[in-house]
Amino acid sequence: MHMVCGKAFLQEVFLYALNCIGSVRYCSYNLAQLLGTDIACGNRAGVDTAFVLSGEGTLADLAKGQGKPTYIFENITEVCKAVFG
Repeated sequence: MHMVCGKAFLQEVFLYALNCIGSVRYCSYNLAQLLGTDIACGNRAGVDTAFVLSGEGTLADLAKGQGKPTYIFENITEVCKAVFG
């Protein structure tokens, strides 16, 4: 089962969503386009994070130290390839 959640600034929202679908942290990740909010939320929730560069965030943001994602993808197509093969 796959679930898509809206923008989650609070890690409690992310953890609640995982609980609702019966998932666990080690087999879930937070897909995001902003380092300071979205990636930070996933990091605080203890899940892997995927930073997608086709959104608002850029590699320059990474260089500024605004967050540390687990994975970095150029676009959503690359995410789909990584997740679904």
